[in-house]
Amino acid sequence: MGLADQLEPGGGSALLHVLPARIEITQGAENLACIRLSSKGLHRWYATCCKTPIANTPGSSRIPFAGMWRGNFADISDFGPVSVFGFTKMAQPGRGAPVRDKGLWRMASGISRRSLAAYMNGTARINPFFDADGASVAVPHVLDKNERIAAYLDR
Repeated sequence: MGLADQLEPGGGSALLHVLPARIEITQGAENLACIRLSSKGLHRWYATCCKTPIANTPGSSRIPFAGMWRGNFADISDFGPVSVFGFTKMAQPGRGAPVRDKGLWRMASGISRRSLAAYMNGTARINPFFDADGASVAVPHVLDKNERIAAYLDR
């Protein structure tokens, strides 16, 4: 099964929102790379060896948040069904995509609560994607217009 086969209806990605302090890269860190769709866009982390998406993070280590790709987990039964649909206007038409966003407020408030708790308990700066000074561990490659078009066509 290819990566495109693991997308949600409409071409979406199922992500699990976690605190970076809970992520541990136990092997293969040398294969970690990052792209950005724009100079201010999310960091999209992947493994260079197999092109597997790993996580999306904000462009700064100050925000303790990572959206990990659900397709990387062998057993997703504990996670339950996808409960939030965002950016549905970007979905590919005619593929069973949700017609409107759902649950974004609940998602944002959950991320805010977890982030605040991370600042309060001192784990907000623990992040496998950024070093102690807040610099990303891999230099992000910002896609140019042609690379972005090609990336969307590969879906």
